[in-house]
Amino acid sequence: MRRSGWIVAALGVSAVLWLSSGEGHGEGFVGPRPTEHVLDEGAEAEHKAGRKRWMREMHRAAPGVDWEELERQNGLREMERRRALALEMPMTIGASWAEVGSKNLAGRTRSSFIGPGEDELYVGSALGGLWRGTLTGTDWEPLGDNLYGGVYEVVVLEGGPGAHDIFITRDGDDLYRSVDDGATWLPVSGLPSNLDVRDLVLLGDSAQTVLVYGASGGMSRVYDSVDGGASFQLRWALSPEWEGGLWAPRAGPGAGTDVYMLHQRKIYHSSSGGSGFTEVGTVAGSGSEGRITGSEAGAPTLYVSLRQSGSWNVYRSTNAGASFAQRASDIGDYWDTSFCASITDPDLLLYGGVECWRSTNGGSSFSRVNSWGSYYNNPQIRLHADIFGIDCYPDPDAPSTGERWIISCDGGTYESRTSMSSVNNLSMSGLGISQYYSTHSSAAEPTRLLAGSQDQGYQRGHVVTQSTPGPSTDMDQLISGDYGHLVSGDGTHAWVYSTYPGFVLVQQGEAGNNIYQVSFPSGSQHLWLPPVVADPTDNQAFYFLGDRLWRYTRGVGQSWNHIQHTSQTFDTGSSDYLTAMAIAPSDVSRMYACDEAGRAWVSTDFGSSWTQTGSSLPGEHYFYGNAICVHPTISQEVFIGGSGYSTAGVRRSTDGGSSWQAESDGLPSTLVYDLAYAGDGSGDVYAACEAGAYRWDRPTETWENIMGLEAPITLYWSVEAVPDSPLMRFGTYGRGIWDYTIGETGPTGPGAGYCFGDGASPCPCGNANDGSLNGGQAGCANGVSPGGAVLTATGSNSVSARDLKLEAFGLDPNQPGLYFQGDNQVAGGLGVAFGDGLRCAGGEVIRLQVVMADPFGDSDTSIPVATRGGVSAGDVKRYQLWYRNPASSACLSGFNLSNGFEVAWEG
Repeated sequence: MRRSGWIVAALGVSAVLWLSSGEGHGEGFVGPRPTEHVLDEGAEAEHKAGRKRWMREMHRAAPGVDWEELERQNGLREMERRRALALEMPMTIGASWAEVGSKNLAGRTRSSFIGPGEDELYVGSALGGLWRGTLTGTDWEPLGDNLYGGVYEVVVLEGGPGAHDIFITRDGDDLYRSVDDGATWLPVSGLPSNLDVRDLVLLGDSAQTVLVYGASGGMSRVYDSVDGGASFQLRWALSPEWEGGLWAPRAGPGAGTDVYMLHQRKIYHSSSGGSGFTEVGTVAGSGSEGRITGSEAGAPTLYVSLRQSGSWNVYRSTNAGASFAQRASDIGDYWDTSFCASITDPDLLLYGGVECWRSTNGGSSFSRVNSWGSYYNNPQIRLHADIFGIDCYPDPDAPSTGERWIISCDGGTYESRTSMSSVNNLSMSGLGISQYYSTHSSAAEPTRLLAGSQDQGYQRGHVVTQSTPGPSTDMDQLISGDYGHLVSGDGTHAWVYSTYPGFVLVQQGEAGNNIYQVSFPSGSQHLWLPPVVADPTDNQAFYFLGDRLWRYTRGVGQSWNHIQHTSQTFDTGSSDYLTAMAIAPSDVSRMYACDEAGRAWVSTDFGSSWTQTGSSLPGEHYFYGNAICVHPTISQEVFIGGSGYSTAGVRRSTDGGSSWQAESDGLPSTLVYDLAYAGDGSGDVYAACEAGAYRWDRPTETWENIMGLEAPITLYWSVEAVPDSPLMRFGTYGRGIWDYTIGETGPTGPGAGYCFGDGASPCPCGNANDGSLNGGQAGCANGVSPGGAVLTATGSNSVSARDLKLEAFGLDPNQPGLYFQGDNQVAGGLGVAFGDGLRCAGGEVIRLQVVMADPFGDSDTSIPVATRGGVSAGDVKRYQLWYRNPASSACLSGFNLSNGFEVAWEG
């Protein structure tokens, strides 16, 4: 039998996860250790591996299906949708969405950059985009809510008089650029699609040269851009591929010209900004990968970290790389994303892992900056655990003599002006990048909020109405760690249950002042973060989901008793345990569950006995059930959501689970983390997905993207209906908690764009055809070329007003195009391959107008679209632009198409 994503519980497992000051970590603190990145020893290694298995199992897909690439395409399409929508209408904050927070407990940051403007600090987060604030930690504003993915690195170029600064960010191997203060983002050009990027560096020369170091085609490569990141050119390549890196002086005479590179233990130097390199020295021994950093003090002084026989060792050169001496060996708690030396002190070197480590003797020995546990009593002056980035910059207040250290970690961003002998938290107000698994709003007092987070613990807050842009509500961290599945039997906070990877957390009392842990069932097999479900018949009882179903009841004081609630086992066949369960609100004897194999189960006797229900949906064995919601008043109607990469991500039953139908129209191929019925009685359902926030419309039985331009592009993990309000509350894994107001709408225009392709990568094409509208091109899959045209509209959807005008931008200048009208969306709005793009408008086609793009690559219609298209009130038509693109054709077809645009015509 498979054992994927499970952990075996044992008596006392929670005690393994608690550390005291006696173990050298807590400085008086007692609480759970951070779980996502821990030292690989004993039980801690099992928990780390368990989380990875849990994530892998949730994203179940057929062999050969790359779910990460599917989500990347979802994100790029969402970026293109917003780019088009931003042209149709101004962004209106607060119409549909309000940001709750946390305002004071930041999540993971990965990178930093001190900007060209006065007192500007830019911060890149994990899944919360790019942010700008001050060097004192105030006035934080998001610049990346329309940017997909994380920000591993960022550089900021001065834009010149009257122009915005230019942002270039790296998310893994993808680089994006914004020239409008983050309102829109486009991928950079000139880099190969398979480039494995390791470093992004901005030189201090007058051209503001940007360097990219990575590997592709069996070679390590360096690319540069001298046009503000608009395009990149290959400057250097050397076989074989090797995971090395770049370092460039940040101050002094070499800041604009010198570049040092580590490749296969050899040091290369460029005195021409990376256009050519010369080998200058070698680090002795072997090495499978490494990092390089340096101090401008000295010749300069260079440091190299090398992975050798599974251990990381530190080497130093005091003669600009000509020779090296080994310093520390087997440094242990080290992630190779954080390795940095001082500008002014050649002996000061830092690296990071779970904790931040500092050497003042040139890397010979290291000591902790502070223990991870000391953060909780002193978050202002103690680093949080998990150090993802360490950067050192010339101090803007004293650039010739001083330096400023910036630390990126799972608790936000810190700075130091004291050579890292002390730190200051810059994330205490307004950096809204918390990562949440679950929220729970009290039915007794709906403004009272509990939340379970990643590495920022179990939190409590009182929701404050948003009056200005940004997070509105401070949260208190009641206990450290990772918590999910917050539930209560009566919807209040009198008794609340949640799970940490090792125990059930029990909150007793609405105020949340009494919390304690209860052990998992001995010997149970279960998810890394196992679900619990509160018993609506007894507020002091809950169910624990594993290979069996257990029911817990309160004993005396803080003791709890548990029994196996049913004789049914759930570790049969390809399943190891239950993954989700829900109880019908209108008939509490009826319960629905899903196991790890994607099979649905039904009980009609309070969970005493269970029946496996049948389903014949395509790709059923590739489904992983992650969320269940039952209609508030119809106990026979139930939704199950989960992995939708190789089968329908949502299925629905209206006969109590006897049969199931796919309910995925309008929903991208994504993972559904959570489902909830609307609290307004409409019967609509809301979904929190990896690809965003969606609403299932009952009359049309289709899903709709509800993010508009207000809600951020990020992972949406949880959703709940806030009691006695029109709000749906979403917990995101990177941008905090957001409230969506049912019935409110954001800015509206004459129609809506759809079918945006991937917006980033040239499609792999076959032979070009003659370009006729009814043709097709084999082998051109799922792709609009970089910078493909975006179609929008101005005016109204009124037939009588006759003022609707179609507009497009991003065309090849001075090239012809044809606007046309269709009756339907091709392939359900996804489009089919055609030329360099996708054919999105189909059915009966009416050619509206031939146009010529202007010298700026823009065009529009000059005739009344309603008249030429012969439309009437009540018609729904789709529009698209076919255009010539000889200069930018990715597939040598010589033509491309814009996105589609849909208009519902009125009188």
